[in-house]
Amino acid sequence: MNQQTGHRKTMIKLIHTAWQKALLCTSCGSLFYGQCLCGRTDGFKLDRVAYEEILQSITGKTSCSEMNIRELADTLRFFNSKGFRNKPFRLEEELLREKEMMIKAIEAKARTVLGTNWEGRLTGFMRSRVGVDSLTFCTLGQLRHIQGFLSTVARKSGGGD
Repeated sequence: MNQQTGHRKTMIKLIHTAWQKALLCTSCGSLFYGQCLCGRTDGFKLDRVAYEEILQSITGKTSCSEMNIRELADTLRFFNSKGFRNKPFRLEEELLREKEMMIKAIEAKARTVLGTNWEGRLTGFMRSRVGVDSLTFCTLGQLRHIQGFLSTVARKSGGGD
């Protein structure tokens, strides 16, 4: 088996796993993993017909076996954009611990990088760029965005990272 064939088989397995783990929201009908954007966690399994319709809309084909590598990648990107990850969802306590650690790291870095009135400057950035008033209301992705902002400020001010 050559490398491309192995890569192709791996991608097909991932797409099939994404299909098996996918849920359709009972409230808004969206495809999701874990929790829908509307906040619901209950949903229906994606049946074969709906799965083939998704493949058809992405690639024009109803089966992974008919797809080339680019089409498989596009299909996998679609499922990833809906929240598919080929690993189990983390426990809520673990996520809360990570969030708390990130908030502490952001506050410590903001004190040093933003200087006097660091809280006001950080809040201003969060309101204008992230759309929240407090670090505690941020998602992990938003916290990473704020960390990136602080790293950029540090780099531009010559403070390094």
